[in-house]
Amino acid sequence: MPATTATSEGDGWRLDGEKVLVPAAHLAARILVPARTGEAASTVFLVDPTVAGVTLTRQQLTNREPVSTSASTA
Repeated sequence: MPATTATSEGDGWRLDGEKVLVPAAHLAARILVPARTGEAASTVFLVDPTVAGVTLTRQQLTNREPVSTSASTA
C-alpha cells in the first residue's frame, strides 16, 4: 500500500505524504501519485506539480539521472 494518503474533500481530494524517486519530475506537467483512499483501497492521482501545497526536491542518482521527491499537502 502507498504511504501517501488521500482524503475526499469537497469536490476533490487532499493528498498527504510524499512520492519518492519521480524521474524528471521537474520537467513534467503532471506526475502520477499512488495514494491510500481507504483501509484496503488505493488510487493513482494525476497531480500538477506547480499547484500550492506540492513541493519538488531535486536529486541526482549516481548515474546522473535527475529524479525528484514530490511532497504534497494539497
